[in-house]
Amino acid sequence: MRENIKQKSNLREHLKEYRRTLPWIMLKELFMIVLSTIPYALTVNQLLVPHAIVGGGVTGLCEIIYFATGTYVPIWFSSALINIILLIIAAITVGRGYALRTIWGVLWLTIWLKVIPIAPVPLLTDSFMAVVIGGLFTGCFLGICFLNNGSTGGTDIVAMIVNKYHHLPMGRVRI
Repeated sequence: MRENIKQKSNLREHLKEYRRTLPWIMLKELFMIVLSTIPYALTVNQLLVPHAIVGGGVTGLCEIIYFATGTYVPIWFSSALINIILLIIAAITVGRGYALRTIWGVLWLTIWLKVIPIAPVPLLTDSFMAVVIGGLFTGCFLGICFLNNGSTGGTDIVAMIVNKYHHLPMGRVRI
């Protein structure tokens, strides 16, 4: 009986501590989402686009639109437009909590894609190295975003919706 009372009091203390630190954890995660979208946008605008290399997901689709329109439709604009549509669907199907963090990531990625200029001359002379380094940076910094419960929208939203209804792992759905 005494052990049960001790366990309940320990649980209460743990919950109090968690509630006290939760705002700081959320602020750290939101900050890390912003921080991880900067090098991702740098990679797209400085490494991939100057070599006419198309990435994956919605950003890759936006790069295709950018090249197909003769640079008339900016990557940031088409990315924002597609993600707005996907975010509306996500808010309805997945829930507000996921949608709010995704809006945060999409907002900052869109800002950085607009603010960071596309390099007029490729930074690297070798396209293969641009692909390797671009893939490495993209994977690392999107991983940091995901580790902080964030998302940059796009195919992540589609994967979350499929995960909710079909219970497939997120990684498998993204493939």
